[in-house]
Parts: sequence; C-alpha cells; structure tokens
Amino acid sequence: MLRATCCVLRAKRATCYGRRAVPRATCDVPRAACDVLRATCFVPFIALVVAAAIAVPVAPLHSQPPPASAAPRSVSRIVSLVPAVTEMLFAVGAGPRVVGVSSFDRFPPDVERLPRVGALLDPDVERILSLRPDLVVVYRSQTDVLAQLGRAGIPAFVYSHAGLADVTVTMRRLGERIGSSTEAEKLATEIERRIEAVRAASANAVRPKTLVVFGRDAFALRGIYASGGSSSRARPR
Repeated sequence: MLRATCCVLRAKRATCYGRRAVPRATCDVPRAACDVLRATCFVPFIALVVAAAIAVPVAPLHSQPPPASAAPRSVSRIVSLVPAVTEMLFAVGAGPRVVGVSSFDRFPPDVERLPRVGALLDPDVERILSLRPDLVVVYRSQTDVLAQLGRAGIPAFVYSHAGLADVTVTMRRLGERIGSSTEAEKLATEIERRIEAVRAASANAVRPKTLVVFGRDAFALRGIYASGGSSSRARPR
C-alpha cells in the first residue's frame, strides 16, 4: 500500500525529483523511503497553500451585509368571517381589498354590496374559495375551516374573542399582516387615547347601576346579560 502511495505521490509531484514519474510496475523506491518522499512532496504544497491564505485579504465579519429578510406576502383579496375585524379593515383603509364578508356583517354600509360567505357556525368554504382570497379572517374555534384553508394553501388571520384592551392589539396585528401598519397604529393609538380620556373623566364620578340587554325580540327580557353595580339578577315582568 505504501509503495502504491509512493508511486501516486511521485506521479503527481514529479518536480520534487526533477524527472518524469516512475510507473507503479517499475517503482524502485524502498518502503522505508516512502514516508520521506511523502513528507518531501507535501511540505512545499502546504507551504504554498498557507502563503496564499495569508496573501488574500479577508473582509471582517462585521462588513458583510446582513441577509435580506423575506418580504411579507402581499394581500389584495380578503374574506372576513368576523364582523369586528371587517370594521377594522375598513377603518384602516383596506375596505377596497375586502371581497367577501359574513352573514352578520352590517357595518360599514359598504359591506352590503359584498358577497356573503356564512358565519361562525355555517361557513361556506366553497364560496370562500371561489372568491380567490389571499387572506381569510376566521375565528380561532373554526378549526375545520382552518384545516381546509391550509390544504388549499390560503393564509388565515385568526381572531380570538378578548377584552377591551385586546381590541387595539388585534388592530395592530391586522395592520401588520395586511401591510397597513401605519394606519392601524394611528387608529389604535387614537382609540386608546379616547378610552383613557373616558376613564379619567369618570374616575371620581358616581357609578349608577347599568343594565345592558341583548336580544332578538324587541322589549323582551329573555336572555339578559347585565353589567354594573350589582350582581343580583333582574326578574322579567
């Protein structure tokens, strides 16, 4: 094996001896001399590589430009199954990009001309896909819709019911997702300013008992949800 190595080294680096390479069959270099030959041939080669590495200037790491981040996917056709988010879209100036809304969207008036695609419990996925959206706003609980959109390769903006403080959080997230961060930030800041103004104005005021009634039947007291200064239940009369 060493004798074969010796021949290969001699063939590749015949200049070490100043003569032509010797064929393997006629290699007359003793086994003991192979190591010497190998060292003799490799030393100049290594020295050449080291010298070249020293001669070539290497730019410092901090001078390398940072890798460009991937640009967010543009959004031009939005379908919203969440009325609250639909209002946000129009409020930040993205109304012209909305191509479909839920069955319960009523505001702003512009939504009346848009196709209806169902709602929380009865989303019409086929109808949604026919509108060729590049973003669909859905409730977090609509897991089946999310799965179908994922299979179709359509991104979704997931909305979760939350408290008052989360309204502006959602608005900022939405603005960032659709490329309207500046408009969303401006609107969210204004809403927060107004809320703080109301809190400051009513901080020392007497708080009356409040009753808020939600129902589909006018003047009916069935299914009452109350908020205010008392936890007692009102009895319908």
